[in-house]
Parts: sequence; structure tokens; C-alpha cells
Amino acid sequence: MIMYSIHVTLLLVAVSALAACGNQNETQTAAPAASSSNPAPAAQTADSNGVGPVEDAEPSGVEALLTGDTLARYRVLPPAYRQALELYAEVGVSADLIPAVVKDKIDQWGDRAVPLAELVGEERVRRIERRVEAYDFTTYPSLLAGYYVFLLNTEPDAQRRADAMGKLVDVIVPPAPPDTVGLDVDEATDPNLPPHPMMDWPDLRTFLAPTALARIDTLTPRLQEAIRAPLFNDPDGQVFPDRIKDVAVYMPMYEIFALKADADIELPKLENALTGEDRAAFLTFSAEVRERGEQFFRASLVISYLTEAVQPGGAPAVSTWSPEILDQMAAVGMEYTDSISNLTAGGPSM
Repeated sequence: MIMYSIHVTLLLVAVSALAACGNQNETQTAAPAASSSNPAPAAQTADSNGVGPVEDAEPSGVEALLTGDTLARYRVLPPAYRQALELYAEVGVSADLIPAVVKDKIDQWGDRAVPLAELVGEERVRRIERRVEAYDFTTYPSLLAGYYVFLLNTEPDAQRRADAMGKLVDVIVPPAPPDTVGLDVDEATDPNLPPHPMMDWPDLRTFLAPTALARIDTLTPRLQEAIRAPLFNDPDGQVFPDRIKDVAVYMPMYEIFALKADADIELPKLENALTGEDRAAFLTFSAEVRERGEQFFRASLVISYLTEAVQPGGAPAVSTWSPEILDQMAAVGMEYTDSISNLTAGGPSM
């Protein structure tokens, strides 16, 4: 668990370093936040209980790209589900792909697209709405387009699905302690919350839209392997679970990345990304330590691509990072590898 903690901590450092640099398009890899330039679509003004939507005179966002049966089915979805689907337009998914992936997602929900309040209760919905209004327009996609689809594919019992959704909401937006009622959403924090529940990394087929899954098959072999593998595992194949909150957040990110990734993105190995003295030092480490470094570097690159893909107003394609950013990521990967070597073997083998 110590090495796993170091793994996670340094991985966050790696992604933060990438965010500080920005890519060749000056896109940062910070977590997306709601802003005045990315308001909730006007068509989402109906109440959260699923009472009919207040339609725009001229549809915009995702709705403007839909026709026929898909448009009709979209319009009768409860508001939170429609808002979840708006993510595709918000982050710049190609207009050519949006109708297909929206149809996929509506098919995945089927007749189980019940109003969110029926799944998790009115009080939880109010907490979610405060969070969405404050800063996070990816909450509904994480809950409904990702985690709820996962539950529909893995949990046959409706009550157990509802219980799981409610527990996830309590993790993402914890209930405020009695003495913090009325405070800002960021201030109403209970310091005595229980530990975060953990969850194994799910198979992509349990939540991704078929259109997104098909596009993964078009990626370069090494990137395909990285996207399909759990982010955190060790050389012996043990998969480390992660906080359920983080897994839910990554679900729509994987889908968006699959829809936006250029087919020629290459995922280099750490050994090949390092140069000079760093590469020479890397080669002195044991095979096990080098493998851990490679896994860390791969996970860093995957997370950087996922976070770039979900930037508000982003381009419809995600391309290979510039050499300068790859150098930054490789440097952090080398730092991680060195720390693992010091923990496991007392430094590099000579």
C-alpha cells in the first residue's frame, strides 16, 4: 500500500506538471469546471423530478444535432439525463459522432431512465444541483452516462442499483453536518466522513457506448492496450482498486477520449522517452523497477489524454503531445522509478 500511495501521488504530480505546461494548443489538463461560458443548456430548466422540459424555440447543443426517433426519445428523457448528454457538445465531440453516441446512451438506459429523484431521493438531488451550479458540469455524466450504465449492465436488482447510486452521491456530494447548514457548498464539509469506498476498475464494455468502443479498435496497438488496462496494477497483474468517486469521474472521460482520439496517437515507452544520463540511469534499475516505472509513465499519459479530452470548448480531436510535454512526463516518470528503486532495492543496481 505504501508504494501504491506513492504511485498515485506522483501520478497526480505528473498530470499537474502537464497541466502547467499545456500542450501545443495551449490546452491545460485541469479538471473541468463550470463557467459563464459553459452554462447548463436552456432546455434543462424543467425541475429535477422529470416534469416535461421547457423546450427552446430553436434547439441548441446536442438536441440541435438529433433527428427522428433519437430526437423524440431525447426530448422525453428526464432533465438530468439530457444534461448528462450535453457533455458531448460541451467538450467538442465531432457533430458527426454525437447522434450515434446519444442513441447508444439512450439505448443503454432503455426504460430505466427514471427521474434522478426516484433513484437517489429529493435531498440528494438538491445537493447534486448545488454542486453542478457551483463548478462541476461533469457530475451528471459521471452519475448517469457512466456509473448508472455500469450498474444497469452489472446489477440486475433495481433496488440495489438505487442504493448504489445513493451511496455514490453521498461520496461525491456528502450531506452537510447540522452545524454547516446554509454554508457555501465548498464550506459544508464534515471532517469525520467515513473512508472512501473502493471499486475495482471496470471493463470498458460495462459502461462505454458501442460507438466509443468501436473507435478504440482504430487506435494504435499500444494505446489500445493502455486504455483497456486498469490504470493501477503491479507487474504480477494485481489490480489496485480506486476510490469509487474517481472511477465514476473517469467513466465519461474514457468515452469522450475514445470519441476524440486521433487514430495515430503513439504511446511511447518510458525507456525510449528518456535521453542522456536519465536513460542510462533508468537502464541500471532492475527489470521489476523498470516495469513499475513503465506502468506509471503509461498511466500518466493516459490520464493526461483523458483530462485533455474533456476540456470545455475543446477541439473535436485529441492529438499526440508535443515533444516538450513528453519530456516533462518522462522526467516525472523517472522520478517515480527512482523512488521505487530506493524503496525496493536501496537504489539502482550497478
